[in-house]
Amino acid sequence: FANGGFLIDPYFIQRIDDRDGHAVFVADPLRACRDCAQRLLADTAPKPAQSPQPSPAVPATPAPGGSSGLPPMPGDMTVLVPAPTNGAPPPPRLAPRIIGPRNAYLIASIMQSVIRSGTGQAAMSLGRTDLSGKTGSTNDYRDAWFGGYNAKLVTTVWGGFDNFSSLGHADGHPEFGAYVALPIWIRYMKVALAG
Repeated sequence: FANGGFLIDPYFIQRIDDRDGHAVFVADPLRACRDCAQRLLADTAPKPAQSPQPSPAVPATPAPGGSSGLPPMPGDMTVLVPAPTNGAPPPPRLAPRIIGPRNAYLIASIMQSVIRSGTGQAAMSLGRTDLSGKTGSTNDYRDAWFGGYNAKLVTTVWGGFDNFSSLGHADGHPEFGAYVALPIWIRYMKVALAG
């Protein structure tokens, strides 16, 4: 939701160099870019003094094996990007949009309100305005969780027992996600977002 509804593949390793400093692997992740299609079209549109010239184009494709298996969303289109020229770096690989921009905005807004004025309000202690999240609890207080994110980091904390017994009550209240998982999430995110 934070990137506007684009399907990206998480990755951990950006680059691997050999002992001589030469790259043996460089990650080429899919890029979430809300206005890339418009910028690419603007960059390749003929200028008023030019006559239109056909230019080769290649479709932006998802990473091998990165297909979500979901059917295409209404309004999805194949984005054409200019073919790379000799010696020039290839254009970025654009991630497919799998959630419409309106729905992505609405869900992100709702999840921001959970932190600003809802059950996740304790996260405001971090002093940030870019956080979104959702508390959760199951029947009989057997599970308590909090999942939250910003544009760069997603973290979920779960609290419960392996034997599926109830977390019960503490300090006069049932053990909800806001009481069990959210404080752990806040402590972790305070460190993780510091640098």
